[in-house]
Amino acid sequence: MKTIFISCFHPYIARNILSTRALSMLAADRDTRIVIFVPGYKKTYFENTFGRPHVIIEGIDFQAPSSFRQSSLVMK
Repeated sequence: MKTIFISCFHPYIARNILSTRALSMLAADRDTRIVIFVPGYKKTYFENTFGRPHVIIEGIDFQAPSSFRQSSLVMK
């Protein structure tokens, strides 16, 4: 089985790739699995809009990067 990963973190990806016939054509092949990575808070929307057999929607939750500071490196 082939797996195709698509990241969709920008609205243009949804409009220019997923909203076209490309997704339907790829999903029509029973030997292909499509995994779409989306922001966690949009997972339900993408499942309702683009969900179909052989298409898996995975929500990714991002956290802001934490700043790392070692007190031994800070000059006082």
